[in-house]
Amino acid sequence: MPQSTVQRVRGYITVVQEGRFQLQADGGQGLLLTLAHNADADVAALQQFCAAHTYVAVEYAGTPDLASGAAQSVRAIE
Repeated sequence: MPQSTVQRVRGYITVVQEGRFQLQADGGQGLLLTLAHNADADVAALQQFCAAHTYVAVEYAGTPDLASGAAQSVRAIE
């Protein structure tokens, strides 16, 4: 089974619902991602990034908008 390539994208989190979130990427596209169980962020951090309109960098594997789109890293960019 081939391994998923890690993708990197930057933007703003616009919606958080449980472990899923919508990212408005720099290119204008909206990406629906699920927070991976071993991610370096938790739901509370996602909610804080969303509420503060914090610019973030996200690393994910799989396909956004499908169950396979899992974010392993979500961190604020200064």
